[in-house]
Amino acid sequence: MCFALPNAVRRDRIYVWDFPTRLFHWTLAAGVIVAGVTGFNGGNGMDLHGQAGVVIIGLVAFRLAWGFLGSTYARFVTFVRGPAALRAYLHGQWCGVGHNPLGALSVLALPAVLAFHVGTGLFANDDIAFNGPLYALVDKHTSDWLTGWHRRSVWLLLTL
Repeated sequence: MCFALPNAVRRDRIYVWDFPTRLFHWTLAAGVIVAGVTGFNGGNGMDLHGQAGVVIIGLVAFRLAWGFLGSTYARFVTFVRGPAALRAYLHGQWCGVGHNPLGALSVLALPAVLAFHVGTGLFANDDIAFNGPLYALVDKHTSDWLTGWHRRSVWLLLTL
C-alpha cells in the first residue's frame, strides 16, 4: 500500500515533464481547441481548421518520436506499464510519480485517436468550399467516407 503525505504537507517538488513535453501539452491543447471551434462553426474558419489539423498531426509525430528519444520521464517505457501495474492501481496499491497506469493508457489512446481523426480530415471535404490538403489523392466517394469517420471520431476524441 502507498501512503503519501498531502500536497499541503510536502515540501519537495518533483518535475516530471521536461520543457518540450510541457510545450507539447499546451500547444496540443490550443490546437485542439482551435480545430474544435473552427470545425463546429464551419464557414470561413475551415481554412484555420485545416491548418490546426496539420499542426496537430505534427505535434503527434513529435510526441511519438519524443516518447522514444526524449528525456527519461518523457519516454513511454518510463510510464507505460504492464497489466500487473494496472491491476495494482485498480486495487489501490500503486504509488508513483507522473501518470498512473490507467492514465498511461489514455496517453497512448489520445494520440492514436488524434492521428486517426486528423488523418481522416486530411482527405475530407465539406461539399461546399473546403477540401483537406490530401483530398486530391482520393476519389470523391472515399473522401466522403473518410469525412463521415472524421465527423464521428470527434466524439471519441472529446470523450478522451
